[in-house]
Amino acid sequence: MRSLILKDLILNKKFILLIGIPYSVYIGWLGSKVVSTREYMVVGAFILSIVPILCYARDDKFKGAVLSASLPVTRRDIVLSRYATSWLLMIVFYLLSTAVALVFPESKLTLGNVLNIKMILIFMLFLTVFISLLLPLLTKFGMVGMFVFIIGLQVLGIVGLWLASAKITIVNLKSLIPGIGSLFAWVNSHLGAVGYLAFLFGLVLLLNFISFKCSEFIFKRKEL
Repeated sequence: MRSLILKDLILNKKFILLIGIPYSVYIGWLGSKVVSTREYMVVGAFILSIVPILCYARDDKFKGAVLSASLPVTRRDIVLSRYATSWLLMIVFYLLSTAVALVFPESKLTLGNVLNIKMILIFMLFLTVFISLLLPLLTKFGMVGMFVFIIGLQVLGIVGLWLASAKITIVNLKSLIPGIGSLFAWVNSHLGAVGYLAFLFGLVLLLNFISFKCSEFIFKRKEL
């Protein structure tokens, strides 16, 4: 798997730097100005998850999977290397964007926020949500998968607004996010500080595992 990771990094190094560094600077600037830490983590996690997705969308365009499959590796190894490389890139650019946010004048992001294990795990959870949805879609549909995700979000938003204007309540979108926050607060109060951190870390691992198994299932049946 190490050879697959190195192959992806070497073949995409210029592209990774071209999009990763500007994205990190933008997220760092956003982090230095934003008041809501939650909004910063959601937006930052989404942008960072796009970096590896764009790399593999580019790889799909140039039939890079055919080259990988020609190596003495299994398809499971190829999928696993994609997840490992994605997390490597996201962590590197997360550290870079955080460093940028800290050095900006009058930054609202403090060293205490950066070194807070709870905040780091919550950021990792947001990264997990996005990458766990995007990688299986990319594995199945290629670049189209990313557009499916983005268009799906837009359609969901339009439908939600229409339902709200028509006063048809299936799911109250306005209370959904606060409701999820309340659920996590309830878990935190019942598990305690250490237990809550273990819960967040376990959730990150579980979602990644489920997403990986879905991508593996799709890729093993995909014609290259």
